[in-house]
Amino acid sequence: MIETARSILNEIDRVLTGVDQDEVDALVQAILAAGTTVVYGLGREGLVMRGFAMRLMHLGLYTAVVGDMTTPPLGSGDLFLVSCGPGYLSTVDALIAVALNADATVAMITSQPQAPLPQRADLRLTLPAQTMAEQ
Repeated sequence: MIETARSILNEIDRVLTGVDQDEVDALVQAILAAGTTVVYGLGREGLVMRGFAMRLMHLGLYTAVVGDMTTPPLGSGDLFLVSCGPGYLSTVDALIAVALNADATVAMITSQPQAPLPQRADLRLTLPAQTMAEQ
């Protein structure tokens, strides 16, 4: 049991050590500057994004989750923050198109920054971790 916990913590440490601080700073600034931050993710990433939205709300920032009844439409000055580890999911592709069409800023958290979909985002935060794209 202890070895499993150590292995998990070592993997988290490896990923966090590989994160570019400039990307983190740019994302933080975008969140602080946004009129509204709307978040999205699928599966486990979606659960994390929902929790992150709650933390942003606790900080007094106007935040919503795609699919909730109270999510406002995006517009200029808003931020669409999406987590898409594998770099492509059709739902994410469609939502990015909507956000860009509404003149919102798009930020993506991904493990595949070289994929075409993250390249469409205004901001990227790369988490160097294994995803289903690499299995």
